Amino acid sequence: MKIFGIGLNKTGTTTLGEAGRLFGLRTKSWDRALFHETMVEGRREKLREAVDAFDLFDDFPYPLLYEELDDTYPGSKFVLTRRITPEAWLRSLKAHAMRASISTQTHKIVYGFQFPHGREAAFLAYYDRHLTQARAYFADRRNDFIEICWEEEKDLDRLAAFLGCEASGAPVPRANARARKTVNPLRYAYNVGRRLVQNRSAP
Repeated sequence: MKIFGIGLNKTGTTTLGEAGRLFGLRTKSWDRALFHETMVEGRREKLREAVDAFDLFDDFPYPLLYEELDDTYPGSKFVLTRRITPEAWLRSLKAHAMRASISTQTHKIVYGFQFPHGREAAFLAYYDRHLTQARAYFADRRNDFIEICWEEEKDLDRLAAFLGCEASGAPVPRANARARKTVNPLRYAYNVGRRLVQNRSAP
């Protein structure tokens, strides 16, 4: 059985991966080379290798490919992670964008812009559309699909029951929490400049 996390980044994807590890699953998260080959070059070699080698997958590119993955790997399970409010997601994404490597283009590839700052409505519309489309695609497939908001879960039992794993009241692992992160001041300053250029040049 393959388990695909199909929530956008900053919806608790790292927490999903950590939960999978607690369940004894082989997990695969963000992989820059795999993302570029899959979403930019349109190739699937690394994607197939990853799916063959692991059990649970989170972060990009999997949320962008759930229909294809559903067709290619029948019998899989899909976990849609979300935040407690769209605004909570946007705040987290903004902070993440300012910490990001100066070479990354992931947000631009996925959302159309690298920085949410000044483009809040477009990013929130994308977030809402992703949730709406995923829910509609998996409607009436409760055995294959679950929606999770970690801020609303007191433990891992609901996810464990969906996956057929043992949890016994295990708490939600608070992975990738912003409070534990540091910001490189030079990277932050560079991203401020990139953000200003984006907002001046984009329509």
